[in-house]
Amino acid sequence: MNGVRTRKTQARRPRKKVEPLDEGRAGVKKGAYFVNEIELVKKRYAELVKEGWNDAEIAKKIGEELAGRNSGSVIQKIITLRRNTEIRGNPNKQVTRSWTYEELKLIKTRYIELVKEGFNDNQIAKKLSEDLEGRSTDNIGHKIKKLRKKGELMENPNAQKIKDYSQEEVELIKRRFVELVQKGLTDKQIAREIAKELERSTGSVDHKIRKMRELGELADAEALRERQDILGVAEALEEFGEDDQS
Repeated sequence: MNGVRTRKTQARRPRKKVEPLDEGRAGVKKGAYFVNEIELVKKRYAELVKEGWNDAEIAKKIGEELAGRNSGSVIQKIITLRRNTEIRGNPNKQVTRSWTYEELKLIKTRYIELVKEGFNDNQIAKKLSEDLEGRSTDNIGHKIKKLRKKGELMENPNAQKIKDYSQEEVELIKRRFVELVQKGLTDKQIAREIAKELERSTGSVDHKIRKMRELGELADAEALRERQDILGVAEALEEFGEDDQS
């Protein structure tokens, strides 16, 4: 009109939301949550939040109720649902267990003894985890650093030697990373599990995983998990250039 040419615009068709296949249908991919599983997670999450449970406790409980799902897988699904505003935030924070007088006394005594024997911090923390029930190597290592910073422990002259990663260790990280993502473990849990197998610290393995990801040698775990929810493990790994080696 009025000599002005107008271009017809075609309305964009809404993208179809891809849902995991229903239970009982052929071709269900490993790792994908069924619709009925997602609804159960939402329902039980709301109920348990009201009862005062934190995320870790909820994930463990739901993992027991969902056949074939572990707590690591459930916690990742909870995080995804919360990010998509399908469930509300949880006001029940996980309570950190306080250190007892007896535990601190044992750490201080054994620390001095083990430093004299030539142990570095990581070796000391690993040794103490055998004596302190319910305390992880990482937990003890962190406490040692805090006590030293406060002047309650002397410096450790036994510096931890930085050991380069061998090709065999790198290949193990690649293989186990994919396997543990499939099982629903978080990045921290993956680093912890691999650290046990390589007899390295969790911090060292976590750093190596991040470096490998930056170099394109590993897929981004969070993105891989999000795609896994929709596509299943095989397609997600193929999309991110990883081979399913499980």
